[in-house]
Amino acid sequence: MFAVRSGASLLRSTTPAVSARSAAPSFFAGSNVLKRALTTDTLTSHRPTEVSRAFKQTDTRFKTYKPITPSIRHLKLPLSPHLYRGGPVRQLTAPLRKKGGRNSHGRITIRFRGGGHRRRIRILDFKRAEPGPHDVVRIEYDPGRSAHIALLKSRAPNVTGTKLWSYILAPEGLRAGDVVESFREGIPAGRVPGFVDSKALRGKALETGDTQLADGASLSLGVLRTETLKIGNVLPLRLIPTGTIVHNLNLRPDGRCMLVRSAGTFATLIAHEPDGKYSHVRLQSGEVRKILQDCVATIGKVSNSLWKNRNLGKAGRNRWLGRRPRVRGMAMNRCVVFREMIIFVNARGAVDVTILTEVDVVNPRVTSSHGLSGDGSARAGVLVSQAPWVTRMATRWLYQRDQGGSRNAVARLASVVSYCTLIG
Repeated sequence: MFAVRSGASLLRSTTPAVSARSAAPSFFAGSNVLKRALTTDTLTSHRPTEVSRAFKQTDTRFKTYKPITPSIRHLKLPLSPHLYRGGPVRQLTAPLRKKGGRNSHGRITIRFRGGGHRRRIRILDFKRAEPGPHDVVRIEYDPGRSAHIALLKSRAPNVTGTKLWSYILAPEGLRAGDVVESFREGIPAGRVPGFVDSKALRGKALETGDTQLADGASLSLGVLRTETLKIGNVLPLRLIPTGTIVHNLNLRPDGRCMLVRSAGTFATLIAHEPDGKYSHVRLQSGEVRKILQDCVATIGKVSNSLWKNRNLGKAGRNRWLGRRPRVRGMAMNRCVVFREMIIFVNARGAVDVTILTEVDVVNPRVTSSHGLSGDGSARAGVLVSQAPWVTRMATRWLYQRDQGGSRNAVARLASVVSYCTLIG
């Protein structure tokens, strides 16, 4: 209420000043000098700068919420109004069986996993082996990955099932109604007039213009690029010009694509080798890899590039995603270590060796041993401890250290002294 009153009073106080400034003196009545000056000041004050433009774009590309609860005060999600709001195609999904980070023995092998919402895995086509045009039906959300996916329908007349419908990674800018095509096996004959594709045609030859021609007709590279270089199309690296942004690359000519698949990532084709075997591709990390030119890539950048700037807003939303809380190592309790001084006897019954052994309780294995000495005669020992697994582990380790020792020497143990200490 006080803010409204102060704002109204401020408006009343500034209105006469603006009116007085707008009222031109009588000697300026016949000229446009004052009008031009006022117009210039107004445009200068309201002209958008680069910073204001960036902030305005940020506000419109993320969805924020009125903080009526603490959980949505910092919640920030990227806007994706083009996403389909329904469910996926059931035939192109599979159930996700969760294991909570456990292996087949029930032991935790991956920490901080468990719970989460029920999901179904979307089965994506990472080979794109089906040629011909495919229509983009819709763009969908995939809970199992950071990028969006696109549902395709083939135009081939006599196909059914997964050959008729398929999911692919959605590139940035792909929308429903677009048409994508896979040229994994090369350019079909007759697609570009006068151009005959072959395995011998490599990227360096295309750049220098040394191409195969049919009927003596000259080939315009612009026609080839216009027909093939479209977002979502799949091409062999030998047919992609340098400087092109690609994603979803494979490492074997007959394998599935496995590189550059996360949201907002892309790779750049930077060079073709003169011998026509390898192409150089700069990955998102800056690494430059040599990839066979018969391998394929998808044109464009992976969609949902704003995914990395999202803010989940609360810890519970992490639990919905199947992530359990992480505990810092320095916040954990100190490790308890049992130290045993074991006195061995040899086969003749005389005291031979004294070993100081440390066994880590958290990680059940013998971590260090000191003072091993003797004349090389048969030695064996038994470790007496509070935990049975410590006894079994240490006995097995000590018996393996023997050189032809006898198990009967275990019974001739002179003495065992055990004590516990804290280390950290």
